[in-house]
Amino acid sequence: MLATHAVPPDWSAHLAGGLITLGYDVATTTSKTSNPSAITVMEEHAGTYWQRLLVRFKAEDPDAPFQILTSILDACPPGKLRSLQVDASNEKYHARNIAKKFRSRLPVRLISSGESVLWQGEKFSYKTLLGQLYCSAFEDGRMAIAGGEWIIKDHRLVKHHAGSYATDTDDAGNHGDTFDSGKLAYWGHIRGARGTSRGVAGAKVGGSSGQAKRKLAGSFGPTKNKRTLNA
Repeated sequence: MLATHAVPPDWSAHLAGGLITLGYDVATTTSKTSNPSAITVMEEHAGTYWQRLLVRFKAEDPDAPFQILTSILDACPPGKLRSLQVDASNEKYHARNIAKKFRSRLPVRLISSGESVLWQGEKFSYKTLLGQLYCSAFEDGRMAIAGGEWIIKDHRLVKHHAGSYATDTDDAGNHGDTFDSGKLAYWGHIRGARGTSRGVAGAKVGGSSGQAKRKLAGSFGPTKNKRTLNA
């Protein structure tokens, strides 16, 4: 796979001058089914987090992710890149290679979903915390995502279950991959470029009420908080 096949050449025309983070959910295998990789480019602009680019791909060429990420970073304005968050839950070797390749261009964080993190005085797994914060951003109307059917369906594969998150796999092997890349990109904005907390008051677990809500993580739909990448 060539990066030119995966990334639209004019995607960066939608950028509005805000700070940019990336989230990279690395491909894995679930129940003998190969899941795709996903990359989200998220821009903070006017108090909203805009998902300017979502790329979901499967590739046999091990260099493809490096090519795609390079293509994306090359299109971003100088001085606007905040950080890249990479899922290191399973493919740790690949995640470390990504960090080694790109850390000269921007801060790179490796996130393992099962590891614990302290947030506002409470201990969470990264999987639970990032999922809660990401869903809360939708509930509070602070997250803008394209209304493409495949994106909505992929997000709705993720469900809040037993205090954490569980993900179904569809017939094509999709596994909530854009949900995971989205939450990783959002975490980059919350944590800032060097790991300091940002916007803590506006990033409560469970939405504006601050209470965790047990519901479908993908309960938002095309008619709720609908915004397009052109806005």
